[in-house]
Amino acid sequence: MNIKSNYYIIFLLFFILSLFTPILFLCAEEVEKEEISADLIKSKGSKLEYFELQEGYVIYAYQTIKTLPPNPTFYLIKDNLVKVITNAKDLSDIANIRSEKEAFAFSEFISWNLMGMMEVYRNENIVENSNENHLYGRNAEVYSKRGLKLASIKKEGDNFIIERNLIIYPSPMQNIPARLFRSREIISPFGEYKQDLTFISEEDWVKGFLLYLL
Repeated sequence: MNIKSNYYIIFLLFFILSLFTPILFLCAEEVEKEEISADLIKSKGSKLEYFELQEGYVIYAYQTIKTLPPNPTFYLIKDNLVKVITNAKDLSDIANIRSEKEAFAFSEFISWNLMGMMEVYRNENIVENSNENHLYGRNAEVYSKRGLKLASIKKEGDNFIIERNLIIYPSPMQNIPARLFRSREIISPFGEYKQDLTFISEEDWVKGFLLYLL
């Protein structure tokens, strides 16, 4: 390849880059317009009220780009202060858990929204009489066939102890199958969260619990 050819390639690269430069500036301007603030999240986001928080705190779900299934970012807001919720520790000493219903809601929020682990249907969704077209019914049969335990909750001192079945979605790109675990969670009234997972299975029948396939 001669020098003239090299110059030609360099010129072509600069020309292509010049075509995309206005687009890059426009994208930067759009990002600047959508700068995350408490007011923006409150006006466009969804307020979550599944469990109580300490006075003044609110959780919002906000997603800038629509996806299916939804994949919002969760924000903890107090006055004009905004914090992205990335793990259970972000809610420690901020939650105000007083009932079994709130404890379940708190554990669901942590496992699904922050860990990507979906709960297999709980007791009230398991039916005795099933048919071919009844999703919950098929799961009831699987529970019985596989010897799975139903979800349970009890109180020890001030803490709630929850045991339930959680599933991690498969990742075909990484050749990772769906995996089913038994989860034991300890939740304090103030949102301190501890979890122990016991592996159950990653066989094909686990996929029967998925709400949708990737």
